[in-house]
Amino acid sequence: LPGLPTVTCADDSIVVKVDTERPFTGNIYTKGFFEDEKCTVQGTRRASSEIRIPLNSQCGTRRRRMVSPRGILLDVTVVVMFHSLFLTKIDRSYHVECFYVQYDKEVSQSYDVSILPSIDLKSSNLNEEVHASREAAAPTCKYEVLHGGPSGSPLKYAKIGDVVYHNYGPGGGPSMCMTVHSCVVDDGRGRGQQLIDERGRVYNAWL
Repeated sequence: LPGLPTVTCADDSIVVKVDTERPFTGNIYTKGFFEDEKCTVQGTRRASSEIRIPLNSQCGTRRRRMVSPRGILLDVTVVVMFHSLFLTKIDRSYHVECFYVQYDKEVSQSYDVSILPSIDLKSSNLNEEVHASREAAAPTCKYEVLHGGPSGSPLKYAKIGDVVYHNYGPGGGPSMCMTVHSCVVDDGRGRGQQLIDERGRVYNAWL
């Protein structure tokens, strides 16, 4: 060899370039990984050859975190073998080190988060006249929007995440019953979502 190999610590690899006086027909490999084709380069009869060792490869590269200065030190042993099959006394072994300095840079991004709008829920009593073939008091249908559950207070405003309890009930005694059906919630902008179908079945199990 006319001189020492040239080492380049690239962003994604360690590059070791070897210049020879004659066309090189041997092998350049990392120590202990001659049989691994990913860690070995064969000469192409040129006077200059190089091996590129990716930083994330399994070619015997060791990593050490340094404190002062802060960074990562990578080291690997590269063997230059002039014969294509055998090691000889003219072959060379080089311990290669690359130090990658850690730069600390603080970055920030500011943004505004708008407050979730309140939803105006109006509770009303629905009084419907029911015609029956027998003489009896007409039942009254009651609909309330309560906060948290059946024992909650009447609700007029809510925000996303609040538990809203819809209470439907007939008046007129225990003999009365009712079916709630065709229930649709609307966002006030013409976009609606059906919650209960025409048969009284709930679409969402969380309701």
